[in-house]
Amino acid sequence: MRSLLFLASCCCVFFYCFSSDVDGTTQFGDRLIEPEDISNERGSFRWVRYCEILASRNRISIWEATSLTAYNTLLGGCPEDKWATITHKTIRDKDGSWAVKLNGPRAWAFDTLTKNSTLVDREITVINGIDMVVVGLVQISFQELLRGIMGGMNIYNPRDVFRRTIYIFYAGSPIFFLESPTKETYVMQSYGQMYFNVTKDNLPTLGSELKKMPAGWTYNYVESLSLDLPLKAINDVGVIVNDEFYDVYSQCDRQLLHRAIGKGNKVVVQTFNKPSQHVEL
Repeated sequence: MRSLLFLASCCCVFFYCFSSDVDGTTQFGDRLIEPEDISNERGSFRWVRYCEILASRNRISIWEATSLTAYNTLLGGCPEDKWATITHKTIRDKDGSWAVKLNGPRAWAFDTLTKNSTLVDREITVINGIDMVVVGLVQISFQELLRGIMGGMNIYNPRDVFRRTIYIFYAGSPIFFLESPTKETYVMQSYGQMYFNVTKDNLPTLGSELKKMPAGWTYNYVESLSLDLPLKAINDVGVIVNDEFYDVYSQCDRQLLHRAIGKGNKVVVQTFNKPSQHVEL
């Protein structure tokens, strides 16, 4: 059974977003994170483990959406001893939240951020000894909450998110992406480690584990990109989908993706319970 810290968070809806609708302050911040604390060095993010918490300071209403505050450690890791002892009371005592979801541990699947990427909030909040920053606010409706309580999962369903970051996947790096029946492509930006032990070692064959992937969808793996691939939200709005392990994929222009993969490069195409196919672009 998925471990939820409060009934309202059992919506099974997970979001990872960088919101543009935040005023840049945090009431409960302990100190500021400086721009140089976020590395732009080559490969600084890839495979780095991190923690994320979604917390609601407002009660759910059937008439309007409520905001979930997304706390994230970025490059700060996810210390197991401290993460394992976080409780709802820990969060409530810190910021007054009444509904909490531990959305981690997770790990990044891109290489770095561009230097002109910006955080929503520079204030650090220390939660159970873990330094975290508010990277966004997520809007969740009563209907989405109810669907989750009834056992629904918001997976393989595109969703708009607000972020001010540009992810970079470097030439020579592996890449993992979903393709929909209508040929829309979504590149993995992070992977979850809550419900299945997703690691960098089993990512190349993860498609064989995706039992709930709808007909017509495929999971795809490229061992080495030919060109750098920048992944940018248009006007601060991106589109993401989650798979059943709540790995997060960002929509990417298909032509841009194919150009970065490179003509003649091999794509391993996977679906559940079927042999992998090796396709040459």
